[in-house]
This record gives sequence, C-alpha cells and structure tokens, in this order.
Amino acid sequence: YGGQYLVYAPDENQQFPSDFGADEKLFTDDDPLMDLPAGWSVIDMDQSPFVIDRSENPTLDLYEPEETALDDFTQMSYTEAFDAMLDKFRREYAFTEFKNIDWDEREEEFRPRFEEAEKAKDAHAYALALRDFLWSIPDVHVGMDTTAINDDFAADTAGGIGLALGETSDGMIFARYVTPNSPADEAGIEFGAEIVSLDGTPVDEFVSAIVPWSSPFSNPEIKRLQQLRYATRFRLEKGQVEVTFVNPGGTEKTGTLTVVSERDSFSVTSFAYGQPQVSLPVEFEILPSGYGYIKISSFSDNSILTIQAWEYAMQYFNENEIPGVIIDMRHNGGGDGWLADQMAAYFFEKETRTGTGASYDEATGEFFTDPDYEALMHPPREDLQYKGPVVVMVGPACVSACEFFSYDMTIDDRAIIVGQYPTSGGGGGVEAFLMPENTYVQMTVSRQMDAEGNIHIEGGGVAPDVRVPVTVESIQRELNGEDVILEAAVKVISQPKGAGVTPSAPPKIASQSEAENALSAGAAFLEDKAREQYAPEEVAQPGIFTYTVPLAKSETLIWGYFWCTTTQEILDQNFSQIEVNFELNGEAVPLDKFVIADIPSGGNQCRVIYTALSDWKPGEHHLTTAAAFKSPINDGMGDYPAGDYVSEYSVFVP
Repeated sequence: YGGQYLVYAPDENQQFPSDFGADEKLFTDDDPLMDLPAGWSVIDMDQSPFVIDRSENPTLDLYEPEETALDDFTQMSYTEAFDAMLDKFRREYAFTEFKNIDWDEREEEFRPRFEEAEKAKDAHAYALALRDFLWSIPDVHVGMDTTAINDDFAADTAGGIGLALGETSDGMIFARYVTPNSPADEAGIEFGAEIVSLDGTPVDEFVSAIVPWSSPFSNPEIKRLQQLRYATRFRLEKGQVEVTFVNPGGTEKTGTLTVVSERDSFSVTSFAYGQPQVSLPVEFEILPSGYGYIKISSFSDNSILTIQAWEYAMQYFNENEIPGVIIDMRHNGGGDGWLADQMAAYFFEKETRTGTGASYDEATGEFFTDPDYEALMHPPREDLQYKGPVVVMVGPACVSACEFFSYDMTIDDRAIIVGQYPTSGGGGGVEAFLMPENTYVQMTVSRQMDAEGNIHIEGGGVAPDVRVPVTVESIQRELNGEDVILEAAVKVISQPKGAGVTPSAPPKIASQSEAENALSAGAAFLEDKAREQYAPEEVAQPGIFTYTVPLAKSETLIWGYFWCTTTQEILDQNFSQIEVNFELNGEAVPLDKFVIADIPSGGNQCRVIYTALSDWKPGEHHLTTAAAFKSPINDGMGDYPAGDYVSEYSVFVP
C-alpha cells in the first residue's frame, strides 16, 4: 500500500509524515508528522502509523518491470552463451546494416574458440575469445569487464623502448616523445625524427596492423591514434626492436633497441594525459583575451550541481557582456544525453529539435522509431540564454553524450567546431548483459539520428569545422604546456564565422549582362558590407586598405574599381597612368571578366570596372583590387602621389 522509503536527515531537527492524512496522499498539509533521527532511516509505510527502521542491515525489496532485468547467460556453457550472445547481437545490435557486419562470418571465426575453451575448461581462453569477438565489432560502446585478462594487458604493454609515435596532418610518422636515457635516446633518436620502419616493416604498415587494447573503435581516425600509441609497446620477452629513422636534418640510420620496462612513453600519448584525476562537471573562467572559457568534464555527475554551475556561468557571461564563449569538450566521457541537450539549449532562443532514435522492438523483431518522440532542446528563460558567438573544442576523448552536445551546437551553425581530430563517433544507447564467469558485457541497442532521420554521430563523430594542423612543432608546443587548440579557438572566435575554413570553390563571377543587371537591381558593394570605413583623405595616399566582410549567408555583391574626374579628358589621361589588377583567392582575374563603363555621376565623369559575385561557399574568401599609379595624378579636384593603392577584402561566409 505504501512501500518503503530510504530517507536521510542531516540532523535531529527534521520531520517526516507518520501516516497518510485524510486525503490519503503523502506530503500534503494534512499529514501527521514525526521526528526523524539524524542519518539514514527506512520508513515502512505499509504499517499505520509508519515505522522507522534503524537496523544496521535493512532489506528493501526492489520492484522493477521484467524487461529492465539484464539478460543473464551466466549459467550456460561457454558455447551456449556465445550462441545466445550472437543471437542477441543479430537481433538487437543497432548498426548491423550501417556497419555492414556479417554475423555468420563472426560465428565461423569465433565459435570454435569458445568450443575449445569449453572443452579445455579454460576460463582464460574463454575471456580472450570473448574479448576478440567484441573487438571485431567497430563500435566504441561495445565492451566487457576485462578484469579476468588484466594480467594480459599488463604483460602486452610492459615493455617499451622509450619512443612514442605521432603522425602529422600530412602523414609523416615521427618520434613525438623520447624518454630521457631510454634505449631510443641512447640510439640517437631525436624528437621529431621521421620513423621509417620497425623491425624491417614500413612504419605505416606496422602501425596499421596493431590491434590496441583500447579497442573497439567507431571512428577510424581514433583507431589510428591508438594504433600509433600501442605500436611501441611490447612484451618484455621480445628482447629487441629494430628501428630505422631519420633525425631532423640528418640521414637515415638503423638501431637495434632493447625492450625495457618503462611506461613514460606510453603515458604521454594517453587521451587523459595532463588531465586532473578529479574535476568538477562544469568549470569556467575569463581568458586574458576577454573571452569566456567553460569546460564540461562530464554529463554523468550530479545533475543539479551541474546545472547550478552551468547557469551561474551563463549568468556571469551575460551580466559581464562577455563577447564570446569557448566551450571545452575535449575530455568528456559522456553520460546523460538529455542533460547534454538541455545544457546546449542555453545557446538557443527557441525550442529546437535535435533528432530522434530507433530501438529494437521485441514484439516485431524490428527497429522502431516512435513517431511521437523527438529529442528537443528547451531554452531557459531569456536572461540565461547566451546569444554571443560560440566555439566548441572537440577531440577523441569526447564520447557519447559529449558528442550529442557538440552536435547540438552545430544546429543552425550556432557554434564553430575546432579541433585536431573529430569526436569518438559513439552515437547510440547501450544495454548490458551477463556472460559466464559473471562477465559484464555491453552492446549498442539504439541508434541516434538527426532530425531528418540520418545516422549522424556513429562512425564519424562530430568533425571540426576548423582543423588545427598536427605538426612536429605543434606537438612540441603541447609538450611544453601550450594549448594550441585553445589558441586556435581564440583566433577563430575573434573572427567572423567562416574564418579559417577553406571554401570548396570561389564565388561565381557574373557575365557582363548579369553584372549590369545586379548593379541596376541595387546589389550592395563589398565596401558597403565591410566593418571598416575609410575617410577620403585616408585613401588618397598609397597603401593597403583592409576590409572585413562578414556575411550571414551567400548573397550577390559588386566587386570593382571606381575612379572619377571632373572631365572625360582628365579621366582618359588619368587612366593612361593607372593599371588595375584583380585577384580572387590568390588567382588573377582578367579584365575581360569585368564590365568597363564611363558614366556621369554627380557632375563628374567616372570609369567603373566591376562584376558581380554570387554563390559564396562557406569559408574565408580573399579578394584584392590593386591600382598602380605610375606617376602623380590630378583628377581635377586634388593630387594623388604615385604608388600602389590596394584594397584587400576578406569575405567570411558561415
């Protein structure tokens, strides 16, 4: 009738209902009250009046629907459990078609190993077979409790040569860390050395064959990073490793390195390297640049604490008119996806649909998308909404709910994503089950999709809009404690949207008739859209005049050069000494692409050289108009020195 409550009283001055009141409801005004002792108590509401249970080891019955219980294969044989597990994956795994997984092939490959382990009664062989089966599924959410094989991990990674590998954005594998006084150091390998081969195998081939202990992976880019990390880990009994390398500015050398017990070179490539062991879920500060910085470490902490800290930060940013906010999502293991959506909502002004999902339906044997369900962001009250520019920093340690938040911030181009790598690529919901030896296993049983029903995170993750290049120099700076990604984020947020992005194509240059029509229709000039405005006396001297042109969206703009004089004769004479050139994204644009016309304007005679530009692709476009005055010029109104008069336009398109 009433059930049992587990309650906590911080002191002896607390009270709790001693029974239901006349309305037969709890926590209403007519409830009789009783005093509670300090500490934890069980309130038995099946008795009248209620009874306080202060026994040392009280027992509470847990009531839950049958479908919430874990599938339990612990009482089966190894082979029976494998068959049951495989059947579960066949039916319920969320991305079979998306990842093109052939479960029959998995059965043919792995079932004999379970049979052998069962026949030999070998729990260790069973655990390794289970591990390898799960590793064969390219999904970061698939995994197991590896306690039974921790000794294997320790042995496989015990040995090193004092060398950690990195890979630049252009594909060079190099020494990203050399442990002082290690075999690599003693062999003369320097930081930044190009690694040519390991044990006689070309280094790219060697790395690609590595199966990391951090398997499996949804995102191939993240897998590659971990393959690089594990490529220089060996069992101690291996003895020696042959390394061929080229030091910066040097020639190719080969050394035979002894495998020793060292972990410094392994630790430095961990995604968690340099991160505190304990962090608050939300922390913020104001950077020296004046921009806000806020780090979200988790969506699995206390949700009330998380939201309180989040709202405090949003309120502070708004009250202090912080011009932009950088959100650090680089080290966030996920958690509550709903909480992630609602925290992202603080950057939106209206309710926004983020997507939908599909889960396995036992009744139909199919994946089902509820047409009445949609994931929504619900914005807070207006004073807590932050409306300024936002940059989100991401990386491979941003997983699951972290990726949902990061994706949310791409909706309506609300934020610019910055990073060296994408997020982990884990876009599903998980379910656990139990295997023999009481082994906990989890798999992905629901798939998250965008508002159009497309799988949007699984596999590729959330990719940066602005990729920060990985170079030998950038890694050196990171080892010195510099944050090159944050530095890039500050640069991006201080520029208009589209900054740092290379457009897929230049804007379309109009035909002469199209340009004439655009000018007649009142299309704006580049200068009209620019942030900068120059006084006439400023542009009357040679120099470079820069124009920042941020566009909210692609539109038709007039690009050209205009010169006016008091008479046609002076105009012709002036142009005998003026040479005009145009460049678009570094490429010269010939004058035959432009309309050239002499027109009267305001009592003067003007020559206009112009075209119209449209279909601007997202990114940063650069245009240059250069007028070289070969000798001093007088336009009938004033004198102009000889020299170069250059206008440089940076057009940013989100």
